[in-house]
Amino acid sequence: MRRMRGAGEILKAMDDRGADTLLVPTAAEGTPYGKGPKLRATSGYIDMVMPAFVYDAPPAEFTDAIIFLRNSRALEPWAGEVYDVSGQALALSED
Repeated sequence: MRRMRGAGEILKAMDDRGADTLLVPTAAEGTPYGKGPKLRATSGYIDMVMPAFVYDAPPAEFTDAIIFLRNSRALEPWAGEVYDVSGQALALSED
């Protein structure tokens, strides 16, 4: 849904370790994200509906860490019943 330049190597590290959660320090000494183009911008489906971010600076200058998540129930599409407090969803589904 959202891609981040430079995240491929992080996902590979998660695969290598069998991890579903990884905290990547961007400002720690020796990090490869202190300088360079990685983890600076997003692209993808979510960027069409939510603001994307592009910073003209290395990640260490705008954040201390980035959290990567996968295989979480919170990331799965939701299915089930919901209470429509506005009446809008039910009205739209009947059209």
